[in-house]
Amino acid sequence: MEKNCRNFKTKFWAWIMIFTLVLGGGTYGTSISVKADIIVYVTPTGSKYHTHACGRGNYQPSTLSAAKASGLTPCSKCFPNGAPSENSSKGTHKKTVTKVTKVKVKPIKINKKTMFLLKGKTGKLKVKNVTSKVKWISTKTAVAKVSDSGKVTAKKAGKTTIIAKVGSQKKQCKVTVEDPKLNKGNISLLVGQSSKVKIKGCKHHVKWITSDSDVVRVKKGKIKAVETGRAKVIAKVHGKKIKCSVLVKKPKISSISLTETNIIMNQSEIHTLYIKNVTPNKWYEYYATKWTVADKSIVQIINDMGDLVDIQAVGVGQTDVYINIGGKVAKCHVVVK
Repeated sequence: MEKNCRNFKTKFWAWIMIFTLVLGGGTYGTSISVKADIIVYVTPTGSKYHTHACGRGNYQPSTLSAAKASGLTPCSKCFPNGAPSENSSKGTHKKTVTKVTKVKVKPIKINKKTMFLLKGKTGKLKVKNVTSKVKWISTKTAVAKVSDSGKVTAKKAGKTTIIAKVGSQKKQCKVTVEDPKLNKGNISLLVGQSSKVKIKGCKHHVKWITSDSDVVRVKKGKIKAVETGRAKVIAKVHGKKIKCSVLVKKPKISSISLTETNIIMNQSEIHTLYIKNVTPNKWYEYYATKWTVADKSIVQIINDMGDLVDIQAVGVGQTDVYINIGGKVAKCHVVVK
């Protein structure tokens, strides 16, 4: 019974020593390690420390450093060569207790590796697996700046790199800022004419739209004037709408001719004059005809039907009959006998 009690006390004090070492001598961090120490045996009233139960008495385990700190000296029998060092092979070593806590550091991730922004617009960057504050850097602040929260503001056309730094880790996002504009803001066309508009400051796909397809049509920037009126041609890129105002006017008459340029009539005779050619073809959709006679005492218009006219000789002499369409004039010389 006494032997079992002694063993229990020995184990109890050994665990107390280990617990003391863990609390007092551990190194916290990724690895926690308790340095090995020599176990010696002492008695409550003795002045020596021993390698074992050397003689009679109530021997209890202790560390060599604790025994020395209490002022005890080595037993000459157990330590004939004097006091051992803490690294000595004599004595009973306490088993090294090492607790290793592996902390796996996750690599940081950024939500975007590339970003396209229009001048004046903003974008948001976020970093995952962050264990400390993110430091944001823009390599060209004149192109785009970045706030402490990762908000990117586009300032002018160009390219820059936004860097997110967390400790020794870095992630980056390449930012392109564009400032698209149309090379023409206002266009005036005649019906049937075409014009080309181009987008500047942008290399991306552009969607072209017309506000009134009855007035103008547009395809890949080519505008076709269809009818008189006003319309907007709109270029959509990155959600931005860039507009060009288009005014379509009626076509100009470039040429006009009659079926006859010289005729001879007798008095009281009636003759019909016809318009032969007018350019453009659909002139009648935009212009009215105006027939006139230079001397109404010789020839008079008795029936005006627009593209043709009936004239009657009323007196002897010579005169001219005129047709005016959109400011363009043609004539027929008439001789009345």
